[in-house]
Amino acid sequence: MWITDARPRCADDETKAVVVCFPPSGAGASCFHGAFAATLGASGVKVLGVDVPGRFGSSHKAPWGGSLVGMAREIADELGCVLSGGDVPVCYFGHSVGSWLAYETAAVASPAKLYASGARAPSLAHWLNDLDEVNPRLSVLEGDAFWDAFNARYGENVNLSSSATRNAILESLVNDFRLSENYEPSTARIECDIVSIGTHDDCRYDAYQLGIWRHHTSSTY
Repeated sequence: MWITDARPRCADDETKAVVVCFPPSGAGASCFHGAFAATLGASGVKVLGVDVPGRFGSSHKAPWGGSLVGMAREIADELGCVLSGGDVPVCYFGHSVGSWLAYETAAVASPAKLYASGARAPSLAHWLNDLDEVNPRLSVLEGDAFWDAFNARYGENVNLSSSATRNAILESLVNDFRLSENYEPSTARIECDIVSIGTHDDCRYDAYQLGIWRHHTSSTY
């Protein structure tokens, strides 16, 4: 299974819309549980999370060995079954590499709207467009060099302070960077509206890179 219900969940008879959430590198579908799902659920929005292989809590223990495009096609196939017969609008929300995964899924199974958070546009996905000019390719680094570059990009994370924790997630995390650094978009435009989201002074993208998302939709909204 690729799709999981977030907890707490919106009651089916109260559902006004569905949002399918694609997690960032290193995170699983559970990152959308709790307060995130409860807040949207209170408004009648049902939250579904994408269970990315190899992530914490995933039912797929081995990291994904293919491409982001290949993963998106698998997800789209299951969404077609999970959402069949529904009559409420479906939106996708992705953060970081989850934005690219959501975009590729939208190319196969189009939602009403795509919310792309914290990622440059797919046409700028190549690692040469990464704002990190020192270590734009984390997947080729090993040991302390990887963690030094990771911390420089994302900041120190207290949850990763122990070597045991770092070792437990290293394979999956490196694979996530492999997927993103080798990502080649499969299509130029999708049919739905796109909303790109970012924050000021984020070292991972700039306003121009976010703005290019507008060129990836044929919508005139």
